Amino acid sequence: MQEHRYDVVIVGAGLIGLSIAWRVTQAGRSVTVLERDTVGAGASLAATGMLAPAAEHEPGSDPLLPLALESLSRWPGFRDALQDAAGLDIDYREEGTLVLAIGLFNLGMGVSGIAEAVSASAWTNVLLLGA
Repeated sequence: MQEHRYDVVIVGAGLIGLSIAWRVTQAGRSVTVLERDTVGAGASLAATGMLAPAAEHEPGSDPLLPLALESLSRWPGFRDALQDAAGLDIDYREEGTLVLAIGLFNLGMGVSGIAEAVSASAWTNVLLLGA
């Protein structure tokens, strides 16, 4: 059996794992990516391209919100670099996010908590109250 050596081994061939592998190879390191199942079938498939940290904000995750928002602010540059390198349009659209409050009510957040979380993102937001 032939022995292989790599500078970095990444476990998981989803969006995050492959993004890291791409950046690590750009830095001149050798990389191998290990995947137990189908590429992109785990968390990447479940998230289906959603980039809405304020919409996913839940009670108790306050310390993570600034990190998530910073990550989101870096997305356009990453997207542009990826499209340039691949020579393909990744079809990212900025059409907004609809947050249904019923799930967050079950967590005890209520309308004011939802509005606070979304406002923390500095995004334009509109609270729609039903009958």
